[in-house]
Amino acid sequence: AALRALAEWCREDAEKEKLVRISANSKEGREAYKAEMFVEKPVTVLELLERFPSCMPPVEVLLDVLPPLAPRYYSAADSAARGFGSPWAACFSVVESAAGEDGAPPRRGHVTGTLDSALERAGGGDVGKAVGPLVVRPRLPLGTFAPPEDPGVPYVMIAAGTGVAPFRGFVRARAALAKASCAAGDADAAPLGETWLFFGCRHRARDFLYGEELLEAAGTPALTHLRVAFSRCDADDAACLA
Repeated sequence: AALRALAEWCREDAEKEKLVRISANSKEGREAYKAEMFVEKPVTVLELLERFPSCMPPVEVLLDVLPPLAPRYYSAADSAARGFGSPWAACFSVVESAAGEDGAPPRRGHVTGTLDSALERAGGGDVGKAVGPLVVRPRLPLGTFAPPEDPGVPYVMIAAGTGVAPFRGFVRARAALAKASCAAGDADAAPLGETWLFFGCRHRARDFLYGEELLEAAGTPALTHLRVAFSRCDADDAACLA
């Protein structure tokens, strides 16, 4: 339907006929659509307009045919136990695709690419100032897991890549709990249970998320044991295992 609507705004008959053909609800139309729109990866609306330069729809038509962006959900990599007003952190991977052999340019994820660019512009500062107000809506899906209510109960955490995000929150919550107990001088406080974090990724230099923070926490009440493994380094490299 979107292609058919855009076809009406083609000034050249040949381009209009081609758009009508690939938008047809028929076997020929589906085959033409696949050949034109999925040479290596789906064609964006911008790339479509570049392929059909005589197609010049008004802005309101473009807005009507563009599909709405779905909400993106990211794991919180922080804990409310740190106190009200503390900066909130989320963890995400930047989605990137290489340039296609058909000349299609490289792409980045709509949201992750925007957030990554904002981080670069902010230089580690306030991302909100780089991209404007960010709307964050907390969502707790069914099956949301949490550390044991009793901090004396030991538990094991296993993660790969950005899957470490919630466990960073667990570690920070335990660090805040230990700090509060120490500040209160509560000698009778029950000891925190042991915790293990097993974390794996490809490259230590690029993928060891929150590496310095986790290594610093290892061996403390916040994180008793830390074991990490990296798949993309030499087997005899001591840094592959820690």
